[in-house]
Amino acid sequence: MDFEVNYNYFFYSCDNFNDNNWGCVYRNLQTLVSALIYFKKIPKESQIPDMETLVTYFSKGNINEKDSLIEMWIEPHNVALFLEDNLQLKGKEIVYFQSENAKSRVLYTPLDIYDQPQNSKLEGLDGLNTLVSIIQNHFSNSKLPIIVDNGISSYVLADLQNDFVLIIDPHKTQHGTQFAADNLSEFLQSEPCWMLFIVD
Repeated sequence: MDFEVNYNYFFYSCDNFNDNNWGCVYRNLQTLVSALIYFKKIPKESQIPDMETLVTYFSKGNINEKDSLIEMWIEPHNVALFLEDNLQLKGKEIVYFQSENAKSRVLYTPLDIYDQPQNSKLEGLDGLNTLVSIIQNHFSNSKLPIIVDNGISSYVLADLQNDFVLIIDPHKTQHGTQFAADNLSEFLQSEPCWMLFIVD
């Protein structure tokens, strides 16, 4: 498979800002903005927000004052809010659960804000198949990456070829180790919950 990523991607501490164990969604937001600039969805003079800007925007304050790093976490819905406020961009917000118990993985975002396919609930095996189709349809029409989040860790789906997806993992700090390819269905089945943010 010949995957290609031509935009900049971001990961923990890549700019000497220590966001280990809490900054994965922030980094994926930076990667998405980079892709939006590269694919000319927003003006080329647009700035990729730095971590200080994002932490301030999300009102997360000083990390040293937090009782737990979980207090620094954001979810894909926060990415949607940032892009709408700062770049006037809207996207689709989708959530999938393998079972009812998995709903506890969503820490901050009200479940009723998520888009649901018409006449369909994204739960169980049928929901998984629908989710796979949504991702396949996106990549058949767009090169923009998708932000995914399992309630603990967040990744970027950068490309899809056949049934394999290119994943950018912002948790890996050694440059060049962030990329992995996996079967899309198997990747999605590996976690009980997925929150997605998609810009077409």
